[in-house]
Order: sequence, then C-alpha cells, then structure tokens
Amino acid sequence: VLRFINRNRGWLASKLDGELQREHPSNIKSREAELAMLEAARNLGGENWDVFHRKRVPRPDSHRSKGEIDVIAVGERAVLAIEVKNWKG
Repeated sequence: VLRFINRNRGWLASKLDGELQREHPSNIKSREAELAMLEAARNLGGENWDVFHRKRVPRPDSHRSKGEIDVIAVGERAVLAIEVKNWKG
C-alpha cells in the first residue's frame, strides 16, 4: 500500500488540493458525439420513443463487471442500443 501511495503521491496531492486537470480533447469529442446521437434519437419520427443515455449493464462474462450502452431508444415496435464511436477515417 505504501508503494502505491508513494508512486501516486503527485496525483493524490492534486486531487486533495482540488486541482482541476484538463480534459483530453478526445474525451470532449466523444462526449459531443454521444450528445449529438442522443439528440438525433430523441427526434426519431414515426412513433413515440423513450430515450436513455449512458446506462450501465452487467457483463458477467467479462473481467469488467459492467459495461455501458451510450444511447437506448425504446419505441412501440423496436429497441435500439447504440454504441457511439468518434472515429476518423
């Protein structure tokens, strides 16, 4: 435990002091892409849709116990689970 604390002392001090770290530009772009998809899902036509954002789901077959679905749209005749990627190319 002491080795972990010593290795991460700078990070821990910045968190305890309330220092804000800048968010990485790729994280900002990813969040913007998710919000754009969320807005598009809210504007789906033809039927009433219930739209949910960033819902956690269990993943018992993975080393990570939980996953996340970026956008879920539930309509009268369909359920859409949308994973948003902000890739170029």
